Amino acid sequence: MQLWWGRKKAVWKNERFEIYPAGWERRGWTMSTHLFLFPGAEKCGGEERMRRCARLFCCKKEEKAFCRIFRTRKGKPFFPDIPEIFCSISHTPGYWACAVSHAPVGLDVEKIRPRPYGAIARRFFHPKEAEYAAGGQEAFFSVWTAKESYVKLLGRGIDAEFSSFSVVDGGALLERLGKIELRQIPLEVGYCMSLCGTELGEVRQTVFSSGDDA
Repeated sequence: MQLWWGRKKAVWKNERFEIYPAGWERRGWTMSTHLFLFPGAEKCGGEERMRRCARLFCCKKEEKAFCRIFRTRKGKPFFPDIPEIFCSISHTPGYWACAVSHAPVGLDVEKIRPRPYGAIARRFFHPKEAEYAAGGQEAFFSVWTAKESYVKLLGRGIDAEFSSFSVVDGGALLERLGKIELRQIPLEVGYCMSLCGTELGEVRQTVFSSGDDA
């Protein structure tokens, strides 16, 4: 398998894939992010899928580099032996998803389904977001996934500060919150997915066949 990042083809060195070696920014290489989607996958087995996604992203052959997965106090997963890549995972009925990047990244996917939107918005959303979310189910989940992807990137959970920031301004979803880029990623009807990162670059997607969970 060959991976392409921006306009530069990945290079091989000593039969090992080099993950943006020191000085890549001076060579004109560009950052990239890859989304891996597993339709129909369950929550269980997520760590093995995460290893699979990381291997595909960086094409490393040394299996031992992917053996250990640690989690922060708030549950954010990372590979202690591959500090140059960042991962974020999300699951909802019908999908399990993983984003892998060379810079901090956050991902959230949600199935649109009945919820007490007004009560949730009043409790967890900034007033600007609550007003925007009143536009319907899709608007509500667009806000929710954007906010959750943002706190996932920061390594935080849904806490007391969840309503202290807004991903909406002027009646529209923001494309950037400070130095963090926010993107809505199209998915099939009935789902919302948001991705954020400090250096998203080109976002590529791999969708596995349903049941391809090896």
